[in-house]
Amino acid sequence: MPRIKLHVAQWGYKEILLSLRLFITGRSILGNYQGKLSHFLSKAYDLNHATFLNSARAGIYFSLLAMKEKKIDANEVIIPQYICQSVIDIIESAGLKVVKAKVGEDLLLDISSVEASICKQTLAVLMVHMYGKIADIDTLSSLCKKRSVFLIDDAAQTAGEYHEGKTLGTFGDSGVISFSQSKTITTGVKASGGILLCNNKNLQPRLTQLTSNLEHSVSRLPAFVHFVMYFLLQGVWRKLDYYISRISTKLKNKRKDYYSPITNISNLDAAIALLQYKKLTENKKNIINSLVYYKKLIGEFKSISAPQLCLENSFLTRLVLRSHVISPDNLATYLNQRGIITRFAYQSGSKPYNGSPDSGLLEIPLVGVSIDEINFIASTIVEAEKELA
Repeated sequence: MPRIKLHVAQWGYKEILLSLRLFITGRSILGNYQGKLSHFLSKAYDLNHATFLNSARAGIYFSLLAMKEKKIDANEVIIPQYICQSVIDIIESAGLKVVKAKVGEDLLLDISSVEASICKQTLAVLMVHMYGKIADIDTLSSLCKKRSVFLIDDAAQTAGEYHEGKTLGTFGDSGVISFSQSKTITTGVKASGGILLCNNKNLQPRLTQLTSNLEHSVSRLPAFVHFVMYFLLQGVWRKLDYYISRISTKLKNKRKDYYSPITNISNLDAAIALLQYKKLTENKKNIINSLVYYKKLIGEFKSISAPQLCLENSFLTRLVLRSHVISPDNLATYLNQRGIITRFAYQSGSKPYNGSPDSGLLEIPLVGVSIDEINFIASTIVEAEKELA
């Protein structure tokens, strides 16, 4: 029986060798790769006001602090109802209230819901390009400008993508790009790097103050080992990593917090990000090839759709299915028993389909799969529909 991994990073031997070299030479934390990455992004993507942090989440946090000082009476942030829990956590840690707007079938913000949610207390709207699919930038930008609300361009999952000649992340008053797992550019597990982009000259001075004296991370080795075992090797190593984490948590009597404290990006993460940016075109081409083949087979499914499947979306790292009849839990069990590794979606997304776009979702392999493996995945899903529906 084949074992088809759900890859969350497009890593090869170059990333491994570069990481080992930086650890051996003692340059995993400090070095000159942040400067090299900054220079490359300025030349290749015209990103000239970039601040490199240990997560995109940190960029959202600092953006909200600066925005709050400009609109003292506002305390609400509008986000998509389908989103990573860490985003909700960071908004609340900034002392602000989360307001969830509806999403459409493609899991992107529903414009009418956003418009209805804006009020006097609204500080900002978080525009997310979910799973790499571009949001309705023009309409949201116009709406926020009209209603005097800040816009954060969350391009966490779309590093290097353009819209009308501009890089995603540069359309809001501020923007963020992530290098965490399951992103187009992946340097490691959580807190492995991100970019804060400021596009509002009135916010820039305060953001510079907030980010100018950040500390450097203490060590990247534990997170690197965890990433390699859990996300790259998987299999028995994933189970071993799980038990090591459980034992470590029990001994320390507290849960590991990957996000705190906020620091500058490490030299290791900047180095891997630079390497991955340089091979981004090649990686996108491989994703498109897989999407083309999936698209040919998706018509065979009777009660399962792929809301993010379009050939323009070259920034997916895993394919999202929406199962209208079979629960995500049952479908995942069926596929896993046949060697296909899956992953549950954010929060309510993993619940059985209830008519809402953010339900009945399950992530299946996309990056690093062969044509034969895609055929096997598709035929197994067809069998699941016959047996479980």
